[in-house]
Amino acid sequence: MLARSTTAISSSPSLGENFVLLATKSSLIHPGVLQLGLVAEDVEKVHPDLIVRDKEGKPYSVRYDQVNAMLLNEFLKEHRKMEEQQKEIDALKAELKEQ
Repeated sequence: MLARSTTAISSSPSLGENFVLLATKSSLIHPGVLQLGLVAEDVEKVHPDLIVRDKEGKPYSVRYDQVNAMLLNEFLKEHRKMEEQQKEIDALKAELKEQ
């Protein structure tokens, strides 16, 4: 979501610093319903391929259909790393017990 098209932006600490609650022009159609989203300009700094640009080449929107796939990929990488670390911890614990 583009900062220029929002009427209010506030962070949501419970969701992490990269998520924001957006009161967009479209949410004015449904008063009281805020949208959860990412600010396109912020996403561009981290992963420019996830951005849709306007005619002038400025960030316009986030490609949310691609965000899910990217997040799942990153989650799986971190999960595999955690599993390897747990195996190492278990091996070190077993080694300590033998001493």
